[in-house]
Amino acid sequence: MTKSKELIGCILDTETTGIDGAVIESARMELTATPLEFIRVKPEDSYMDAKLYGIPEGVEMKLGALMTHGILPESLDGLEPFKGFSYYGKYVVGHNVDYDVEVTGYHGASRICTLALSRFMWPGLDSHRQEAVLLHIGKISGRGYAWALDLLKNAHRAADDVMNCSRILKVIIHQLSKREDMKHHVESWGALSEFSLECSIPKVMPFGKFKDKPLVEVEQDWLDYMYKQPDFKLDRYLVTGLRRAGKTLPENA
Repeated sequence: MTKSKELIGCILDTETTGIDGAVIESARMELTATPLEFIRVKPEDSYMDAKLYGIPEGVEMKLGALMTHGILPESLDGLEPFKGFSYYGKYVVGHNVDYDVEVTGYHGASRICTLALSRFMWPGLDSHRQEAVLLHIGKISGRGYAWALDLLKNAHRAADDVMNCSRILKVIIHQLSKREDMKHHVESWGALSEFSLECSIPKVMPFGKFKDKPLVEVEQDWLDYMYKQPDFKLDRYLVTGLRRAGKTLPENA
């Protein structure tokens, strides 16, 4: 399948030398015209580019990263280091998409996070890692765990993770489209991006003295105290949630 002339967006995944390290592999699958059109395209028929990159001078492959993706440093010898992407559409999808956006510098595109959407769709799962969600889809679809485990043989390689992310995305879109109260969220990628953002904003406190309490029950005095501690910082989604709950936070929170 050839790449369309007008890029709408992509599903993105990366592998790196470590949490704060360099990108050594990336894969991007092209999104098609609408979410409902996208679910009718087989993952293997979607246009994808995948590439390995060299390790920049002075950067070391962390053992935890090597254990995860299995990309040997010597296999990257002679390759150009990652220097960023050219434009690739208005929307970017990923499982914990913020991480891939941050490590690639792929800012500017609206984000759709299948991790946040999976937490909304299946709140009772004990894990929402991409592998766990795919296993759950195998169970509810009747394909079984073996189907999912076969697809996960090369998990944590960028191209395979993008393919599996696309499978999760298609199920989410399909299930939302069957609900009268939810189908408007999948009428366009823009609508799905807005819904993903809403799903990313927590309703309960994820840590600390008020862990698992509704954000409205978090005491302002505790927040004020925490913000006086060195290096205390909340992610942007929790900041939004707390402000919606009526809490006062520093302007640069």
